[in-house]
Formats: sequence, C-alpha cells, structure tokens
Amino acid sequence: MDFPDWLKQELVRRGWKISLLAERSGLAYSTIGDVIGRRTTPGTEFCKGIATALNIPPDQVLRQAGILPPAATGGQEELLDYLQYLTEEDKDTILRIARTLYERHAEYTLRKGA
Repeated sequence: MDFPDWLKQELVRRGWKISLLAERSGLAYSTIGDVIGRRTTPGTEFCKGIATALNIPPDQVLRQAGILPPAATGGQEELLDYLQYLTEEDKDTILRIARTLYERHAEYTLRKGA
C-alpha cells in the first residue's frame, strides 16, 4: 500500500477528517490534501508531523513513506519502532517475554519432532 492510501486508511480507521489531522500535526490542510491527492510526495518534516498527530513513532511513518528503508518484515518493523521509545526496564521485560516464548516454541518443536 502506498503512502497516500495508508494515510487515508489511518484517517478512516480513526474517524478523522483532514482538518483534524492538520490541526494535530501542525501541517497545512492543503499540504495534506496534496499528499493524499498524489500531487506531491511527503518529506521528512511532513512525516514527523503525521507521526505526532497519529501518536506513532516517526520511523514508522518515514518507512511507510519510503524515506527510510524497511527495518524488518511484517510486525517486526513496528515492534522495532516502538522499542526505541520504551524505558530500559520495559525493554528488559519484553526481552524476557520474547525469550520465554522462544523457549516454549523450541520445547514444542522438540516434542513434536521426537
């Protein structure tokens, strides 16, 4: 999905109009309309404003816009985006959960193969 379609989908999902996105992002209504209408491509500052408005990591929007390359595949990319904003304690918690899930999967795979 390209960036304009993604942005339209986000607006629909949130029940927002372009005017609310403009207000929350600090971007001009016409600038957002130009990106959605494919008359211009989004730049870095545009993406940062959209990220602020949608309350999502800027890297996620920058990747969606094709400004940054994909960090990983599927949900891994989103997870990496969120991780950078967590406290070290929260990162440790997520790491322990991931290890536990991996070990559980490994044990299941061994039992299934045996």
